[in-house]
Amino acid sequence: MKIYIFDIDDTLVTHKNGTVNYDKMVPDILFIDFIKKLNSKIYIYTNATESHAIEVINRIGIKKYVKKIFARD
Repeated sequence: MKIYIFDIDDTLVTHKNGTVNYDKMVPDILFIDFIKKLNSKIYIYTNATESHAIEVINRIGIKKYVKKIFARD
């Protein structure tokens, strides 16, 4: 079994003041193509809230590939 781990947003690096600018999060075609080629279930594990995770996966274009989100709430 292969396991891939990605940091799909840069919250800890860029958004140090606690404000997230979701408008800067856009789909990355190369990343989406990679996700498609995995041909497996995608699980998101995050220390963020579920609503944040949903917002990010929607904005970067991978929502339809995500099976489940495990968040702090």
